[in-house]
Amino acid sequence: MRVHVLGAAICCALSLSAVATAADLSADAAVSRAQSLLGNHAAALANRATADAFVARDSIVDADGSEHARFDRTYQGLPVIGGDVVVHSRRGVMRQLSQSMDTSVRPSIVPGIDADTAVRAAGAQFDLAPDAAPRASLALYARQGAPRLVYEVIYSGIKPDQTPTEMHYIV
Repeated sequence: MRVHVLGAAICCALSLSAVATAADLSADAAVSRAQSLLGNHAAALANRATADAFVARDSIVDADGSEHARFDRTYQGLPVIGGDVVVHSRRGVMRQLSQSMDTSVRPSIVPGIDADTAVRAAGAQFDLAPDAAPRASLALYARQGAPRLVYEVIYSGIKPDQTPTEMHYIV
């Protein structure tokens, strides 16, 4: 009897593994099709600049076969905050593209201030004792109006109630 229970458990585990693998392959295929669409006629719809690249974040395949692939956008290697795109398709045919960017114009990526200045500006807003050195990195900020070059400064600390906090400042 123990052999049958163990055998059934192994069969069940293997079948669940096969389902997970099939779902992963379906999601990978959905991402691949969406990337192809972004490289073709959807490029204009996505307000894609020449130096834009799209990095797959996740995808969902509905029961009816509709695919929704989400991409983070980068420009010349810098992340574009607010530049993400969702490609909605079915059987490789574009149905819709969701995004919040409304221009393909991109700013210069030469900063007007240095990272230390950005860290000091953000630090003036962070009212906790940092528990690690702040991090500053260049990014494009595209959530309000035309994209602009910014530093994203990240501070972390512990609130008085012992809640860990990570604050992101756009400078």
